[in-house]
Amino acid sequence: EDTAEGYYRFCATDYAGNYTGYYYLYYDPVLPEGHIRLKDGTELENGASVNEAFVFDATDNIGVKEVKVKRPGSAGYASYTDTMSLTTDGEYSFYCVDTAGNRSETYTVVLDTTPPKLTCSGGSFSGTTDKTFTVSASDVNGAVLFYKTSEMTSFVRAEGDTYTVNDTSDNGVYCFYAEDGLGNQGYAVDRSGQLYGESGKSGGQRIGVHV
Repeated sequence: EDTAEGYYRFCATDYAGNYTGYYYLYYDPVLPEGHIRLKDGTELENGASVNEAFVFDATDNIGVKEVKVKRPGSAGYASYTDTMSLTTDGEYSFYCVDTAGNRSETYTVVLDTTPPKLTCSGGSFSGTTDKTFTVSASDVNGAVLFYKTSEMTSFVRAEGDTYTVNDTSDNGVYCFYAEDGLGNQGYAVDRSGQLYGESGKSGGQRIGVHV
């Protein structure tokens, strides 16, 4: 069986010598290929996670017939064009089909623009307390917690995704922020740089925000 790509020519002749003429068929076993790219043209690996805009394009040796996309939360695939807005966080799946009907593999990319979440147990952000409190960072892709005290000039990475301030720790303002693996940052209150809460309580630690 000959399965090489290319044009094949066929004809038939009956016993009376009648001749059909030639029929031509192009055989194409090559699958189309998809590419996930950032807006600047950087190509991503299949299954990558990003926190910025991306597009999908397809190439094929004889021509691409259609491209399909399944958006986060969708039950099935829909037609895709490179002008389509892809802004909802979650997993996107793509495939393409060439003019011969060959279907590509499925390509996936995860969009994550959601900052890590910070929580405080034993106290409240922008508040004052004289009790032990723990700040934790969480994110679907994992998060790293950073902290800074009144005596520190820059933030320090905590060991893991939690940091505990004991009731025997030095008084002062404790500021926190978290960052996930894609660079999304989460802040304890907001990003204005303003600190909230009262600081006059003896033995209290004021819980602040990344400044």
